[in-house]
Amino acid sequence: MTLGELAFACYIFDNGEYANFLKAAKSLDLNKDEDCVTFIKLLNRHWGCRRPEVSHEKAGRKLKIWHKKWAERLFGKNKNLYKLKQNDFDLAAAAYEELLQCKVKYATKKNGELRSISFGPTTAAKILFFLRPKALPLWDNAIKDKLIQRNSIDGSGRALYKSYLKHAKHVVLDLRKDCEKHGFELAELPRKLNKPAYITIPKLIDEYYWITITRKTVPPAREDLQCWLKWYNREPSY
Repeated sequence: MTLGELAFACYIFDNGEYANFLKAAKSLDLNKDEDCVTFIKLLNRHWGCRRPEVSHEKAGRKLKIWHKKWAERLFGKNKNLYKLKQNDFDLAAAAYEELLQCKVKYATKKNGELRSISFGPTTAAKILFFLRPKALPLWDNAIKDKLIQRNSIDGSGRALYKSYLKHAKHVVLDLRKDCEKHGFELAELPRKLNKPAYITIPKLIDEYYWITITRKTVPPAREDLQCWLKWYNREPSY
């Protein structure tokens, strides 16, 4: 991932639904049952999580219990991804694993059959990102599977999520070096990319992977960009 490739992916990424999610979720208190249920509904509405509505109330209670245990045990909210240490990875991975284990049973609308559902890898990562947006990156199944295929991450469950956090840290450290080569600090990168103030470095990584992996959009080659730049510099003919 180069700065140029990141800039392209982040330029075409639409933050509209994420902005709507943040606006609706910012006043929620996950220590309250009703707010946890609302939070899960917002994950469905704005962030692509497809949990059956009949499971929301039970899942909200599970989320409240999880939040009470883990929200304050994690590292500070202002800690950045590239500063995470082994203990931070361990805590985040343990919290992630417990989210995966938050199973609830619900009856299907079609025939009342009882089914069990938990917070899957995508939803669990989004919950952790919501709590620590400067440090814990998101992913989805396409991103997870592609990075496994590339041998960028490995393991399963807790170990796989920890591997992803370490991978993301290395990505950020490389980006920090690139930023410094170009005369600015990593913290300035979202602003350099004309992103709103609520966009963090882990969110930029998510945008890059979502565009290039989930949506399979390849950033243009340097030669194409140089050609386009010449076209920009040409005087209009009308």
